Amino acid sequence: MSEQKESQRPERSQQDLLREDFLHGRLAAADFLSRVLALDQDDPERREAGSNIKLLTDPDVLRALEHDEGLCFDLYNNLSIFYVHMGQEKLIKGMDARRDFELALEAAEKATDEEDYKDWQRYIQATLAYIDQDKEKLRQLAAEITDERNKAIAAKMLSTLENV
Repeated sequence: MSEQKESQRPERSQQDLLREDFLHGRLAAADFLSRVLALDQDDPERREAGSNIKLLTDPDVLRALEHDEGLCFDLYNNLSIFYVHMGQEKLIKGMDARRDFELALEAAEKATDEEDYKDWQRYIQATLAYIDQDKEKLRQLAAEITDERNKAIAAKMLSTLENV
């Protein structure tokens, strides 16, 4: 291919490259999921959340991942994290984020029903209570969250509602 034609091709995203490598067998499923999560975690502003959601909900990618029970936790946990990050960004901008947090909770519920994961689900539910301005539910959930960082965020959300 000539240099001119190659330079005219649009630059491919990290997600496009990962999708291609995974679907063509050049990247194992567990490595694929790990790398997609790293795209999110390496960016403090979480700008890749929407692109990562699009990648993991791509029908070909889902078909390749969902058949492996051992990967379901990573798949749905990643989706839950990405939907939360997308929703947080919308909340910061004053936009409606309810659907993002509903999808985050749905994905978290698909990830596992193990007790130690319920803390993450409570955090998402607390955020939904904040969006709904349900102080009592938020107070209850904030008291149940054990992860210190998420507990502090829930407490801040509650404080915000109480000072309105």
